[in-house]
Amino acid sequence: MVLANEWLAVFDSFWHYKLNHGAAWFTITLAGETGTVATVARFVEGYSAKLVGGGHWNVTAELEIDNTPRLTLSEYIAENPR
Repeated sequence: MVLANEWLAVFDSFWHYKLNHGAAWFTITLAGETGTVATVARFVEGYSAKLVGGGHWNVTAELEIDNTPRLTLSEYIAENPR
């Protein structure tokens, strides 16, 4: 994600204080195969922020996902009849 200077400062404080340096689980809305859904995640390690210019930063991180959204068994069967 790309963040302006002030939003990077907010993100870093959230990561540091609220998530205990990224170790705590949190809820994030992610897009996936089943649409956009609230997902429980935590950071695998720290995050990386690289200045892209104009006071904006490209922020990347690897997340561990606890509840990967997927079709229910009945939805899968309905989509893939035998």
